[in-house]
Amino acid sequence: MCIRYIFFFKQNTAYEIRLSLLGSEMCIRDRGCTIYMYTCSKTSVTFPEKCNSYTVTGIGTDLSQLILTNLCTVKIPSGYTTIENLAFQNQTQLYRIEIPASVKTIGKDAFAGCNRTKLTIVTPYGSAAETYAKANGIHYSSQTSLQIQPGYSKLYVGENRQIAVLNASVTPVWKSSNNSVMSVDAEGKLIAKKSGTAKITATIGKKTYTYPYTVVTRKQENVLDVIWNQYVTSGMSDYEKAVAAQQWMQQNVSPNGTSVLAQKALEQGKANYKGVCDCLLYTSDAADERSSGDIGGRRNNKKKKKIKYKEAHNISTHIKENRK
Repeated sequence: MCIRYIFFFKQNTAYEIRLSLLGSEMCIRDRGCTIYMYTCSKTSVTFPEKCNSYTVTGIGTDLSQLILTNLCTVKIPSGYTTIENLAFQNQTQLYRIEIPASVKTIGKDAFAGCNRTKLTIVTPYGSAAETYAKANGIHYSSQTSLQIQPGYSKLYVGENRQIAVLNASVTPVWKSSNNSVMSVDAEGKLIAKKSGTAKITATIGKKTYTYPYTVVTRKQENVLDVIWNQYVTSGMSDYEKAVAAQQWMQQNVSPNGTSVLAQKALEQGKANYKGVCDCLLYTSDAADERSSGDIGGRRNNKKKKKIKYKEAHNISTHIKENRK
């Protein structure tokens, strides 16, 4: 007889169960347990819903130390509520994990040491797992199929960009048709070198996918066009725009320059803190104002702009403090 999976479980204490239930009287009727060990050689695993009469509700911290194989895919059934810290630590071959909406708590370092350019969290949109993936720089999707996200077809000179590949069971082989214009490394990271065009191909198994790109000079209008189509898009909320603009600024603009102009921050990648703050305001606020002739979409009403400026100033101050 073939035994597919061998799991070990730890029964939750009465106190732990009580905390997870609405009424303490339910502790008598409902019992829960946590997975803390997996000993089989299967690399694609569906976790169990029950252990005898116990409902499985969590994946324990100990699991990362007691998995005796390199997992590739994991499916967690509905009913689980918790993935503890370090649960999947150093599972470098893990490329897909399906997490249901019932999971409400995920430890901050649950996937520490995993390959984040390879890993995809498959989860319903709006779930706690989606929020976790966004906060921790992990790819996420509601589908288990292979997906390639090449992004906006333009880059400005000097820009670096990562092509996201979701749910890939094998590592893509990347190639550029014109390395003098744009190169691509083994993980799908693009580097725009000079103006021109190039085609990037990704070979996954027996299939090859091709994506054309154009590299433009680092002028103010070109940089804003890329930002508004790739990083700070019109479909975002005001908060999401501010966060996305902050992330772009941290990676692409230094506050060690002397210019007070946002234009210099965009074109040269540096300005003083006023220039950084103004640039942050423009990039976060103007994604819906592309028809405006002004860099910052100055046709916004004064009340909205005042609120935006305050938000941008606070984030700029945060950037300054983090760089000390």
